[in-house]
Amino acid sequence: MAKLKRNILAIAFVVGHISADAQMTSHDAEQAAWIQAVTSSMVYTEKLYTTKAVVIDADKNGLRAIDVNGLSDFYRNKGWKKVESLQSIGATDANVHIGYEIVTFKAGDESYTQLIIWNQKNGGPLRELEVIGRSVNQGNVTAEVLDAPRAKWIRLCNEHDPLKLVAELYTADAMYYNHKPMIVGTEAIAKEYWYMGNSSYQLSLTPIVIEMVNPDLAFEIGQCSGSYNGKYVLVWKKSADKGWQVALDSNI
Repeated sequence: MAKLKRNILAIAFVVGHISADAQMTSHDAEQAAWIQAVTSSMVYTEKLYTTKAVVIDADKNGLRAIDVNGLSDFYRNKGWKKVESLQSIGATDANVHIGYEIVTFKAGDESYTQLIIWNQKNGGPLRELEVIGRSVNQGNVTAEVLDAPRAKWIRLCNEHDPLKLVAELYTADAMYYNHKPMIVGTEAIAKEYWYMGNSSYQLSLTPIVIEMVNPDLAFEIGQCSGSYNGKYVLVWKKSADKGWQVALDSNI
């Protein structure tokens, strides 16, 4: 595990892996506004989310996209009376209008984790992509369980075999998001990854923050290096027969 920077020592109790590039984020005001919205009857999507925001509910049955126009009803139906943010950890990007953050919070007797991509253009920061999952004590499961599937992802990518990469490491209903309409399913994602077939394409993934949400769900923010040098986001899901696979992939 990478040595923690001084400015995140206070949050070293986070379950998962934090590299030296992780840092505290500055979206406290936006998170406070979100908490006010989800614990009240106000309609808030226009104020807190981009017009084409993608929100994913990661429950035990898989990932489910929520229409941005139905977000107020989605959260209102949860009936939360009190929400308390526990902490947030994020990663900056050279592309200054994009921010990445993982937030943990309590709502009633339940704990949750959010993975957020912030768009800081046009009056932002606004939420462009959000994944929410219920947090459960994962026992002895640690972030190191993702080392092998991530290494395999890198190997197959650099062997220029996107079809095999997606077939072996992505869930059947996996999602890929890159400032476009969401791409769903392994066949469509493999087509989107056509450029990996170029013999000169090389990529490495270095995790910055990993949050083990529950025994079958993990959120990862990391840094790409090689042919693409931006940030990446992975949502990992574990299945009984195939182990840890990518359920959502984004590299905006």
